[in-house]
Amino acid sequence: MSDGKIRKLPIIILLLIIVSWIIIWIFLSLHIAVKIGLTILVPFVYICLPVIIAVFIIRKKRGEEEEKEKEFTPEEATKIIRAMTEMIPGIISDYSGELTEVIMSSEPLRQIANEGKHDPEFVKENLQIYIQAADFYEENFVMPKGITAQHPMHSMYSITNTSIYLYEILIKFQTGEGLDYLVSEMKQNKHNKNDHWPEMFAEIQEDRNLAWPIVSRLGTFLPDNYAGVGYLEMLNNLVMTGQIGNDEHPFNNQAGYEKLKAWISGTNAAFALSAGTIIPFLDNGEHVSELIEISDNYDDPNVYIHTLWVKVMCEVDPTDSLKALLTFTLQGDSDELKRYAAIMLVDPLLIEKVIGFCESDDQELAEASTSLLTYLKEQDVI
Repeated sequence: MSDGKIRKLPIIILLLIIVSWIIIWIFLSLHIAVKIGLTILVPFVYICLPVIIAVFIIRKKRGEEEEKEKEFTPEEATKIIRAMTEMIPGIISDYSGELTEVIMSSEPLRQIANEGKHDPEFVKENLQIYIQAADFYEENFVMPKGITAQHPMHSMYSITNTSIYLYEILIKFQTGEGLDYLVSEMKQNKHNKNDHWPEMFAEIQEDRNLAWPIVSRLGTFLPDNYAGVGYLEMLNNLVMTGQIGNDEHPFNNQAGYEKLKAWISGTNAAFALSAGTIIPFLDNGEHVSELIEISDNYDDPNVYIHTLWVKVMCEVDPTDSLKALLTFTLQGDSDELKRYAAIMLVDPLLIEKVIGFCESDDQELAEASTSLLTYLKEQDVI
């Protein structure tokens, strides 16, 4: 706000107060006590309200400034990284808890890498030292007694998340060295239980220059746990968007089927959902039938809804599955289930399938498909 506007503000407030008083005493038919009360209240409102708003704006600006102060300039981050990387070899040779602070100081390294503010060679060179420290930490650190996974202090001691972020920075440079390192870690099942793998693969899948080299390097090897599920989700996305063919999907074979079956039969619903997505794209009909049967009996509503999508895509009892999906969308037990069913219902691949069903010789299926498309058009979904 300019100085001129600031100087005029008291005059504007005074005029508003006078106008309000005139309205209260001349134009409003109120009890005298009410008028006196409003007369006292009006200046308070006009004076205090701007003050409150001003305080709010000032605090907000201060918060933004403090947030900016946390960001590192390339020069500042470079100094921190150089200082920390010089410390790491000595700390590793004479191990102490200080290594925790070193790993946590990888934030300026991540910032430089992600924002592209520095020479990639500098980041890559120092990144390797940080990864060495992260690996050493995880191999040698013993969690203090009583600090369980549910303990609020657990994340302060855990280092695996930082390891995953460091790998992500490394492969973003699209170097063969970085990709080889990531694949090597996956094949050794290092950090594969870390639930940040799916997030990392979700970013990788946006760039075919990163995704496809990882697929080719892993070959027939299928990772376990979250690394495996994250890898599977990336592959599913590549298949569903037509970036790779069904026959190129590494899970479209006997070994992949065994792993999919284990995940769909397991207790982790997120794993079962990811495994279920690839079912319509498998070539082996027997595998498809068995996996659908297992998934259909899974004790989780989200997996059940997802299985309805799978059955429509595989043309297994499509009429009842479409009707059930629509019923869940309209009458699900919770808003969350309704939303999830709606997402499945408007999936472009399913819509394409339903359009084809409209020409089916199965009259009931054709009518159900036509009714569904009409409903979706009425809802402005398609």
